[in-house]
Formats: sequence, structure tokens, C-alpha cells
Amino acid sequence: MAKVNHTARLTGPVTLNIDTGAADVMVVADPSVTGTWIELSTEDESGPSVDAIREARFYDDGAEVSLKLTEPSVSFSTGGMTFSNIYGGGMIFGNGGTIRVNGQVVTGGTTIGGSKILVRAITETGSAVKVETVSGDVMAKNVRVVRAETVSGDVTTLGVDDVRAKTTSGNIDAVGVTASSRLKSVSGDIMVSGEPGTRVTAKTTTGDVSSSGGVDLDASSVSGRVNGQCASTADEWW
Repeated sequence: MAKVNHTARLTGPVTLNIDTGAADVMVVADPSVTGTWIELSTEDESGPSVDAIREARFYDDGAEVSLKLTEPSVSFSTGGMTFSNIYGGGMIFGNGGTIRVNGQVVTGGTTIGGSKILVRAITETGSAVKVETVSGDVMAKNVRVVRAETVSGDVTTLGVDDVRAKTTSGNIDAVGVTASSRLKSVSGDIMVSGEPGTRVTAKTTTGDVSSSGGVDLDASSVSGRVNGQCASTADEWW
């Protein structure tokens, strides 16, 4: 396993900006800590994922701590079709056939792109988190604000006051919101709970929407179900 750590120069609540393609992101605000600490890790000991975390860029500026992580990506062609900018994360290509990856023939069971990268951060209570990712999951606990945008990753928040989350196929599970929040997905499901009367807007195209805790839910779905009494199923992942 390889790890890269960054301890921010800043203390007090910050805005934590994370820009990644495929890494999973986990952020926790802890009232017992001072400052902000970020760890990048991968199960690999060498290869493209290790190179990516070692080349990651960190910025501390004003009240913001930022991470720019560029994961390894590949393009491959099969069956007359070409797929570009496919992020790694232990992808296995071939499955008994033959596929060309960047011009090189790979056979069944070949793993490319390196293992999944995990971003873990601990920050102070009152901090905000902004995450942009393509396929990574976003998980945040006890921070004040979350702004998350993914394509296929899931977004899970627990004890976050104000959540703005947008996904294409990922699910959104926001537990314990206390401030006006907006949740949007195309095909993912949305589940939300919070203090009674908290205004939440939730919109999907084909996904289901459910809520609990008496939030003031403004929900819509084109072909999915809307149920205001379904309990949340967020995982206790830390």
C-alpha cells in the first residue's frame, strides 16, 4: 500500500475543495481536532495509481484547502468502437477475448489503470466540502456544508446541515439535514431525512425519492416513485 499525506497550514473551519476523476472521497469533521489533514492511499505499491497520488497537488489559500488529483486513464478499442478517458481503479478487461488498450493487445483478466484511490480527510467542525468527481463515491460526516457533483458515484452525508448534490446515475442519501438543501439525480435514487420543516428539493428522472423525519420535501420524478415515509438506509461507514 502507498500513502501520501498533507497537513494544511490553516487552522479553523475551511472550505475543502477536492477535484478527482475516480477516487472515493471520505471527509469527517471532528470537534477534537485542530486543522485539516488529507490522506491519499492505494493498495498498489507501484504503478499508475501510486504515481497519481505522488503527483497530486495541494493548495492552501486563505480559508481554502484544495486537492487536485489526476488518476490514470486509458483509451481502448473493441468491436470497432473506441472508448477514451476511461479512469482506472482496478478495471479488468478481456474476459476471455482480446482488446487493444492504447494500441497494446491485452487478454482476459488483464488489470489496467491501477487500484482504486481513496481520499480521506479530517477537518474542523464548521468546515465546508466541495467535491467534483466522475466515478468516485463521496461520503461526508458532520461538516457544515457539502457541494458534490458526480456522474456515476454515490453521495452519502450524515449530520451535514446544508447539502447540494448532483449525480447522473449515482444515488444520494442525505441524513440529518437542517438547512435548505437541493438534491438532483437522473437515474439514481434519493433518500433524505432531517429536522421537521427543513426545506428540501429533490428531483430525479427515473430514480425514486424518499424522505423521513418530517422534512418539507418538494420532490418530483418523471418515472420513479416518490414516498415521503421511507426510512433512510445510510451506512455507518466510519
